[in-house]
Amino acid sequence: MRNAAERFSRLHIIEITAPRHLLVARIAARGRETPEEIDQRLRRQATLDVPESAEGVHRIHNDRAIDDAAAAFIAILRTVRFIAPEDRPAERRG
Repeated sequence: MRNAAERFSRLHIIEITAPRHLLVARIAARGRETPEEIDQRLRRQATLDVPESAEGVHRIHNDRAIDDAAAAFIAILRTVRFIAPEDRPAERRG
């Protein structure tokens, strides 16, 4: 994160996370890792190191439908003005 903070003047961090039991279930459903490998993988997760210069930290709890997480992500982007508000005229949408 430090490199991003040095490189971008308006840094917003969006962390997408889910409860451990849900992560375990999702990874196990793929059938590529043993329970021990899944546990080791989740133990390796890095902690979020937020630079002091970050303008905002946003967290999405991805424990529902994917559409809910996507809507939350878009709402954050609109809030920080990376994309235009929903009321933008239809003829100008890209």
